[in-house]
Amino acid sequence: MLTQLNPFFAFFLVAGTATAYAVATIGMKLASVGPTPAAYGFIMVGLIGAVLGEIILLRSASLTVIYIGIVVFESLLVLTYATYTSGHLNMPQLLGAALVIGGFAVVTMTE
Repeated sequence: MLTQLNPFFAFFLVAGTATAYAVATIGMKLASVGPTPAAYGFIMVGLIGAVLGEIILLRSASLTVIYIGIVVFESLLVLTYATYTSGHLNMPQLLGAALVIGGFAVVTMTE
């Protein structure tokens, strides 16, 4: 059964869930360099936050829109982090980001 969410609250939950996934991704990157308690902490906190946010979101909207919205937001966050750590984005990364955003636009217009 779907419930109604305030659009601002829904956006906040999508952004929070995507941020939680990005935190887990950063933790995975840290763990790939060397397993540390901090890296595993990032992974655990990120995944728990993402699961809790998605549960609330899935009560109010279809899986397609929620999932793609989270993927778009997370992709932008991770690309921002990648730019921060490496100092630049190359053309394939920029084109990939554009395709993700374009796909989200198509899905939300047809939903």
